[in-house]
Amino acid sequence: MLKLLFTLANAARDLALIACANEFHVSEDKPIRIPYGSYPYGTYKMTNGQTVFITQLFDKAAAEAWSVALANELAKGGKGYPIYYGHPDADEPQIAAKYPDKRAKGWGNRMNVGDDAAEMFVAWNEAPANGFEFFSPLWIGPAISQKGSDMTAHMTKCRSIALTNNPNILEFRLPNESAASTEEQNMNELIALLKLDPASTPADVQKAVQKLLDDNTALKGAADAAKAEATTATTEKSAAEVACANERKARIDLLLCGALADGRVTPAGKPAWQANLEKDFAAFSVALANEKPVMKTESITANRKPGTADTNVQGKIVALVNEAKATGLSYDAR
Repeated sequence: MLKLLFTLANAARDLALIACANEFHVSEDKPIRIPYGSYPYGTYKMTNGQTVFITQLFDKAAAEAWSVALANELAKGGKGYPIYYGHPDADEPQIAAKYPDKRAKGWGNRMNVGDDAAEMFVAWNEAPANGFEFFSPLWIGPAISQKGSDMTAHMTKCRSIALTNNPNILEFRLPNESAASTEEQNMNELIALLKLDPASTPADVQKAVQKLLDDNTALKGAADAAKAEATTATTEKSAAEVACANERKARIDLLLCGALADGRVTPAGKPAWQANLEKDFAAFSVALANEKPVMKTESITANRKPGTADTNVQGKIVALVNEAKATGLSYDAR
C-alpha cells in the first residue's frame, strides 16, 4: 500500500513535498535494512489536475537526514520511528480504516548509515506477528525534478514503518532467519531426505550425494544397454517375421501349383484357396491334400479304345500314306 502526499510550497512552485507509504518483513534479532535506490511509485493526480509518474529516491543523503532527525527526536525524549502493522497513520481515511490497531509494535531507535543501505534497529514492544514478508516505509520528501509527466521525489523524512504482505517495493524484504540458520536448516533437510544419521557432517552428505550421482550414472548406462538390446531384438524379430512370411507364401504357391496340375483346384477357385491357406495354413493345407480332382487332365486319345471313330480315322490316314509309298511317291509329293 502506498501513500502519496503533495504540499505545494506556494502558488508559483510546481514542485511539492511527497509522502509515500510503501507497504515489509522484519526479524526480531535483525535490523530493518533499507537499500538505496530509485523506486517507482506509480501515477498520481496532483492538486493542480496534472497526472504525474512518481519515482522515489532514497539515497545515503536521505538516510543521513533520517538519522539526524531520529537523534533529535530521542534527545527530546521521543521513542523513535513507530513500527505498525500496516499503515494506521495514513492520511487517507480509507487506508487508515483498514488497520484499526493503532498501537506501535516497536520503535526504530537507532540507525546505521551504510554505503549501499541504511539499517534501522527496533526496540519491540511485543514480538512481531509471524507471517509478514515485507516492510513499507511511510516516507516524505520534496519533488526535486520533473520532466514532462515524470517527477522524482527525494525521500528525506520518515513518518513510520509498516509491516505488510502487500509491498510496492519488493526489494524491501528481510529474511526470517540468519544465513547461518538457513544453511543449517537446509543441511538438516538434506540429511533427512538422504536418510542419514542426524549427526552426519557436510562431508557425509557430500559422499551420499556423490553416491546417488554415481548410481544414477550406472543405472542410466544399464538402461541404455537394455534399450539397445531391445532395439536389436525388435529388428531381428521383424526380419524373422518377413522371412517366415516369404517362406509360407512360397509353400502356398507350390501347393496351389501342384493342385492346379492335379485338377484338385480350378483356376477360378485358386484365389479362395490361397486366402484360406494364408489364414490357416495348417488346416487348409491338409484339406487341399485331401481334395478330389474336379477335372480330368489325362490325354483323351490315350484312353480311347481301338475301333472307335477317332481310331478308324487315324487308321485310314495311315493306310493312305502306305498306299502312296507303295506307288513310289514320297511324303512331300502333291
